[in-house]
Amino acid sequence: MRAYFSIFGVVLMILVTQVAAAARTYYIDFEAGSDSNDGAASVTAWKHHPFMAGWRGGSKYVHSPGDRFIFKGGVVWSADAFPLTIPVGGVDGNPDYYGIDKAWHNGEAWSRPVFDGEGEASEMIAISTGSHIVLDGIEGRDLVFNSAWGVGIITIYGTPRHIMIRNCFLHKWTVNDSIRNDDAHGGVIVNTRNIPVGIVIDGCTISNSEYSAIKNNGTAVLNVRTVRNSTIHDVTTAILFAGEVYNNHIYNINYPKPSFDPNHHTNLMYIAAQSSISPFQFVYNNLIHDVASGTGIYMEPCWGDTSHGYTTQFVYNNIVFNAYNGGGGIISVDPESGGGPCGRVFIYQNTLQMPDDSQIGMVRSLANHNGVNQIGTLVTRNNHYIGPHGEWDVSLARRWSSRNNLQMSNADAKAAGYQVGNCFRPTTGTSATVDKARAVRCSACPGIDKDISGVVARGYGAGWDIGAHEWSGAGGAAGQGFPGRSCKPEVMR
Repeated sequence: MRAYFSIFGVVLMILVTQVAAAARTYYIDFEAGSDSNDGAASVTAWKHHPFMAGWRGGSKYVHSPGDRFIFKGGVVWSADAFPLTIPVGGVDGNPDYYGIDKAWHNGEAWSRPVFDGEGEASEMIAISTGSHIVLDGIEGRDLVFNSAWGVGIITIYGTPRHIMIRNCFLHKWTVNDSIRNDDAHGGVIVNTRNIPVGIVIDGCTISNSEYSAIKNNGTAVLNVRTVRNSTIHDVTTAILFAGEVYNNHIYNINYPKPSFDPNHHTNLMYIAAQSSISPFQFVYNNLIHDVASGTGIYMEPCWGDTSHGYTTQFVYNNIVFNAYNGGGGIISVDPESGGGPCGRVFIYQNTLQMPDDSQIGMVRSLANHNGVNQIGTLVTRNNHYIGPHGEWDVSLARRWSSRNNLQMSNADAKAAGYQVGNCFRPTTGTSATVDKARAVRCSACPGIDKDISGVVARGYGAGWDIGAHEWSGAGGAAGQGFPGRSCKPEVMR
């Protein structure tokens, strides 16, 4: 029996090795490549990817899970190469890779390969059924969409899972002249109501600044699991449904120019129960500024597909400033679609600022959204509110607790040293927020024991500080919430 299992193990190992060896690396160079080549080396690169619209290589390519496709840096693919439609993917632990090799590029220095729609293409990268895919280091730009809903520079249809989109630059899009409404089109669009399992955006920049002053339109991200370490700006909606959002710089959302569609339902971001199968969702360590209309961070723990249950949501260590949010609050909590008291939302140690002419408060709870339900639990603690209003309607939650929050007028905050120029951090060990907070314990919350810098531990002095920053000594320590630096336009990371 031992011999049998030993032989079986050897055979299994050989089979696994053969499967892994079947994956190959292919090179693609739109300027100097040819689809008649084998694509197996940079000197025999293809011109198109086999899944591109312009592919002329016939059936020579046969997919194997784990295949790698390297696009030459500094090369521009023209509109007639698109869409790139990806129908297959890798496997767990061995994803297909669409990306770069920084040693292979045009010019003296590496730059991204550019997918250019040239203001003609209406679709660029479409993932239809493949899962376990990495898109890395690609610039996608200049599309004209024929629909206001459901298409982006990267579009995911159906039920693909475990898609990593990293280090990409996605920008410059509009809708054709026949489209009169603004909706969910733009950057990364997951065009499905399914729960987005393992769909992650990491280290990307998504922006429509080229059109923001002309025809401001679009959504940077629709229906993903995670947005992290990224920059999003100059769109009408930043994130329309996600499960976790952290370490991002987000600004100019429906601001200073509003959407071209006066009826567009704009909000900064939605965090909804349907966006992950996890019981916990998080928004933390984000720098957000210049946000107009609608609601800012919109927490919906009961909304959408709740077959996995209502969620518990945490919002902490964020800095939000110059937030107008006329129709909601900087953070709104909504029990929409729930039945009876539902969901739990915990809002900890944020710094929130809005101008004096803003209409609604810093944190707002909506109750009885459908006439039958309300938020089950709402806790606000250690938040620094700067502006004309504080918390609105928070007592409408079934269970509500508000402790150690500090509200200041804009004038008083500025006089005390809390201002944009130093990112609203305390300036002395006796500043109003220092050692005035109550310790928060949350074993599920990443980084809850540090401030927004991710460096300074909470409770540095006699206790925790109110707001996103923890004071750590005269002059500030290295990395302590960007001491001496403005909150904008620099990226946090």
